[in-house]
Amino acid sequence: MTFALFSIWTFILIGRPQDIFAFLEPIRPAILFGVLTCASVLVDSTRSFFGSFLQTTESRKILLFYAIMILGIPFAYHKRVAFEAVFSATLMNLMFFIMLVQLVDSLDRLKKIVALLAHAALFYGVFSLLLGSFREGRFFVYGIMYDPNDIAYVLVSLLPFCVSYFLLSEGRICKAIGIAGGLSSIILILYTGSRSGFLGLAAVGTMLLFTSMGSIRTSQKVTVLIMMLLVVAIIGGSVNVERYLSITSLDDDYNVSSDSGRIGIWTKALELLMENPITGVGVRCFPMAIGYFRESLFERPLWQAAHNSYIEIVVETGVFGFAVFLSLIAGSLRSFWRGRSIETVDLSAAMQNELKTLSGLIQVAFIGHLICAFFLSQGYSIFFILFFGLSAVIRRLAAARVLVKPTKLIGPCYR
Repeated sequence: MTFALFSIWTFILIGRPQDIFAFLEPIRPAILFGVLTCASVLVDSTRSFFGSFLQTTESRKILLFYAIMILGIPFAYHKRVAFEAVFSATLMNLMFFIMLVQLVDSLDRLKKIVALLAHAALFYGVFSLLLGSFREGRFFVYGIMYDPNDIAYVLVSLLPFCVSYFLLSEGRICKAIGIAGGLSSIILILYTGSRSGFLGLAAVGTMLLFTSMGSIRTSQKVTVLIMMLLVVAIIGGSVNVERYLSITSLDDDYNVSSDSGRIGIWTKALELLMENPITGVGVRCFPMAIGYFRESLFERPLWQAAHNSYIEIVVETGVFGFAVFLSLIAGSLRSFWRGRSIETVDLSAAMQNELKTLSGLIQVAFIGHLICAFFLSQGYSIFFILFFGLSAVIRRLAAARVLVKPTKLIGPCYR
């Protein structure tokens, strides 16, 4: 029951059905199922549930990172904004991380979560294509949660999960879900006109097709490449190609030439960091902080987002918070790498191969996610938390000393 509630909560956070079905919005389904999941854990679990949580490296670092955010509240540019951010959405992310790490305790459950994410990608991709529309050469989707750049970021992060579901599932319907989720994601990413999304997609595609990270056979790579080329040929007329070609000539781009562009923002952000290196300016306080900072320099007081997750984190949480954040990223990459190279007699050959494939594809997804995050203010997003949690899960599974028999998921989908 608890894992089922957690699965619904995960789908709501990633697939966001509340953005489509208006009747769901008043009941706040993300908060509702988050509370139900946590309540179910408290009712059903023993005291060892939370005790074992602290045994994972990622868990200790996440708690330290959260503590740093709390300690920064009294020094924030706007204490109420920082307080509300830390004890609302960020706290919800922390609870999601705890539930993910503790409830996904077997290879079977990890495969279920991967399947869930593939379904979420399909759901989000299809409904976005059906309900979205082009405006000024870029594709905008339903809801107010994401702009085109954010949409590309989300789907680049989810694309390898669709590939994983296709590779590890059995049955034509299940494989069709993986293919449909992947193709709809690629189409939507290209439609958005997001240059960061394009770079992330190119990186993911390169890793999947030209490396062994995803454990994809050569015949499957050829099939995937042909399908991608067909997609590009079919939708090419609707894609803003000129926007993507501008990546090769950025001299006249406002992001480079204007003080209000990304380079200008990042330069000012680093100057701002020098004034608040230890405590930072407070969670979610970057826009007002940089506005006030510009005003102190007798410049136009523009309030702008960081447009870079790493700049966002270091300026808002300080150098110590940033060090923990980077440590989580590096540790996750090591964890996924370890999962790809596992060789142990404690797991059957089939289970080892499945874990290797999952680890490699999640690593691909994480790298694509990191590339997109470089151009977006997503430092506190649910996707960073998702990957940090999956890192802890894979680290634990790769070190498992007992053999757990794999079970079926959704009928014939998984062995």
